Amino acid sequence: MSLFRFISSLLIFSLLTLFTQVGGIIWLAGRFITQKLPHERWFPNPGWWSSFALRITFYFVVTFFVVPPLARAFGRVPLPTNLSGALKPRTILTVVFNRHYVRPELRSIAISHAEALSARHPGLQVNYFDANFPFALRFPFAPYKKGFPLLPHLSHSDGKKLDIGFIYRNADDGRLSPRTPSAIGYGISEEPLPGEYDRPRECRASFSYNFMRNIWPQGAKDDYHFDTGLTHELIAAYARDKQIGKIFLEPHLKTRLSLAYGKISGVQCEAVRHDDHFHIQLY
Repeated sequence: MSLFRFISSLLIFSLLTLFTQVGGIIWLAGRFITQKLPHERWFPNPGWWSSFALRITFYFVVTFFVVPPLARAFGRVPLPTNLSGALKPRTILTVVFNRHYVRPELRSIAISHAEALSARHPGLQVNYFDANFPFALRFPFAPYKKGFPLLPHLSHSDGKKLDIGFIYRNADDGRLSPRTPSAIGYGISEEPLPGEYDRPRECRASFSYNFMRNIWPQGAKDDYHFDTGLTHELIAAYARDKQIGKIFLEPHLKTRLSLAYGKISGVQCEAVRHDDHFHIQLY
């Protein structure tokens, strides 16, 4: 193997491991298997592209059929992946990258409150963003001592955390939207209104706090209307749940939505801002 191929393979393995946890191992296994398979049986003119296609296929097979039962054996279960359900991923990439795993009790809580709200408001769908990786891996060095972190988060490592989107309506017809302004959920915020506590301004010098807001295009924001009433109902349902120990939400939205619950709090400037989503976690 040439030095270039070795470095590129190491880089691919590292990135897949950091952002999907198991992707690096799957990729290595797929590479070994594709080297042993006779490509010409399926591809008339095999080459790098046929090997790549087989590795991608292998990745999807393992991700959707092998990882879920293995994760369940270690105490984590996948959140619903049906895009037409009451609780659904904002982007299917969350599922493809194995970032939708939680403890069974959090799965039940997340689904039950989403379904209850959807039953009261037909057509409403709740979008979830990042959750946790499928396996609780720990290493004797930071930041892995408490578990394998779900980068860029540092706290989504124990299966107890989940980020959830706000409820929006289409700006043109006022109908409930199954989506959020940002295609990945993060990055398009509900900014403080005049007279509200402006935490984003206070944290404007923080790189991490405003990172997603600064890099994500804001053009889609005008296509959506933030539904304060339904978002209040959604967050309040989780806040009243005795199994939920903490909720992160920016102070200006806590005030605007009239959420007088002690377990709802803001974050420090060193964290990411929480006015494009809210974060729930078990005790």
